[in-house]
Amino acid sequence: MSHVARLHEVSPSLVFHWRRVLTNGGKDAVRPDEDDGGSRELRALDARVRELESLLAKTMLEIDNVREELRAALERRVEAAAIVDARTGN
Repeated sequence: MSHVARLHEVSPSLVFHWRRVLTNGGKDAVRPDEDDGGSRELRALDARVRELESLLAKTMLEIDNVREELRAALERRVEAAAIVDARTGN
């Protein structure tokens, strides 16, 4: 049962719950007013995805800032080298 749950990316406890409910009378298997744990888990996963997307966006912004700083530093280095070359006659 646990293998099947993992294979379909479902909580094993949820699969056991569904089996127990079905065994006790199929009509009660899906009641709209019952939170079977799946929706709670889905909300938690959605929140985690939003959190990770936010972290990714911040990280991408930091990477862009570092690239810009590196480019500016390289330009300053090239300019400094040109000044040194001009002074030394190279």
